[in-house]
Amino acid sequence: AGVPLEAYDTYTTEDVDGEATITINRAQRITVCYHGQTMAISGQGETVSRLLNRLGLEIMGEDRVSHGLEEQTYDGMELTVDRVVTCRETFSATVPHETEYRSQETLAQGREAVLTRGQDGELLRTADVTYINGIEAHRDVLTERVTKAPVAEVIGVGTAVRETVPVDPYG
Repeated sequence: AGVPLEAYDTYTTEDVDGEATITINRAQRITVCYHGQTMAISGQGETVSRLLNRLGLEIMGEDRVSHGLEEQTYDGMELTVDRVVTCRETFSATVPHETEYRSQETLAQGREAVLTRGQDGELLRTADVTYINGIEAHRDVLTERVTKAPVAEVIGVGTAVRETVPVDPYG
């Protein structure tokens, strides 16, 4: 009949009252995003499970599938399978030091001097971290323990008033 067929198109022929009838079933265009990798494929009315099996794509562990595995595929379908991994991690975090200001009678008014140098502390945290397709999506902190306490920086602010002796301009 001169009608071109594309990959995964199917056809049937039938004889009805002495006339040949050809029925063409066009392939479905399906976009599959598997663990962050996108591919355009053709299908022909199969279940999501059968499509994934045909492509050699496995569903494992906590993987999330955007459609039910027994759902029929359709033209224009966007099927996503995300790899979800949750693991327990221990990591350190900085505890910033504070800054305190104290009056200092030994410094001239308006002057400042560092009396105690501040030092950041360190915190050890344990968290359950969830990754989707290798990208961190959620972090649930379970425990925190200070391993090094921060030391506040102390800055002295001068309060001493200097006596001024008037200068005689005529000498």
